[in-house]
Amino acid sequence: MIALQVLVACAFGLVVTFGLIGVARMVPSGHTRARSRIATMAGDPARPYERQTNVLQDERVSSIGFVDVLLSGRSWTATTRRTLEAAGIPLRVGEYAAIRLLAVIAGLAVGRAAATAISADVSVSIMFLMLGAVVGILLPPVYVRIRVRRRRAAIEGQLVELCEVVASMLQTGYGQLQALTAACRELEPPISHEVQRMLDRIRLGGDIDEALQEANDRLQSTDFDMIVTAISLQRSSGGNLAEILRGVAETIRDRMSFAREVSALTSKERFSALIVAAFPLVIVGLLSAISPDIYTRLFTEAMGRVMLASALALDAVGYVVIKRLTKLEV
Repeated sequence: MIALQVLVACAFGLVVTFGLIGVARMVPSGHTRARSRIATMAGDPARPYERQTNVLQDERVSSIGFVDVLLSGRSWTATTRRTLEAAGIPLRVGEYAAIRLLAVIAGLAVGRAAATAISADVSVSIMFLMLGAVVGILLPPVYVRIRVRRRRAAIEGQLVELCEVVASMLQTGYGQLQALTAACRELEPPISHEVQRMLDRIRLGGDIDEALQEANDRLQSTDFDMIVTAISLQRSSGGNLAEILRGVAETIRDRMSFAREVSALTSKERFSALIVAAFPLVIVGLLSAISPDIYTRLFTEAMGRVMLASALALDAVGYVVIKRLTKLEV
């Protein structure tokens, strides 16, 4: 019976925790809000090509007609498409939405099966269903976000090599497109896929600056933004692009070295976040084992369950806050 009460309290705490984390993820950061306000006030006249549609590219949200009509033209659809492209996941938005719906259904099924396995009452069954639904809702976007971070990190790790290869090709007499084509053949994925996509965009009639800016918007990488800015300035003002790219490569190399130093310096604080989050749980477990008559009231009484669930939620919030404080932008 005590084990059942523990599961109920933990399930409720996890539901509250995932809910708070989901709300926190939905709130845009200050950097995002500032960029949005600047773009709105400026009207972004220098980037009209983002509103154009490539007739040779399938822009449908889904191959199913009514789903395409339902999701087309929505801000969530455009954001999700960019996120999937940044993650390198070859899915349409409609397919991704279907996967999220299936994940919720699967979470509900798992929650129902768990409640049935322990012969839970109605209130506990509802709790398990809520937990399964929350996990099903959050799992796909969390996975996509992880893929985006890993792919961006992999691309940023190849940018120095990209600059060096393009600069070498330019010094041997290649043009910009020829140098990018040679770099696409020389480099490994995922950067080669992005370069190939830029080349395809240019060969279909796009401008090189537009193709670079589209890739920059897709990747959201500070290092790649430096490369795009350097090439755009060189095309408008002139200069030796090979030397410029070598200078950018040196800057990126220095930033990566500094980022590793910052990561090493903040490793203690990141590990402290894990200790701070795990310590209360360990203490509650030990005290419950040492004095079960006193501390099992946290699991057997209604007020104890509420207190335990609130403590778990606050513990998770504290962990998220510490992680955010130790995450420094370099």
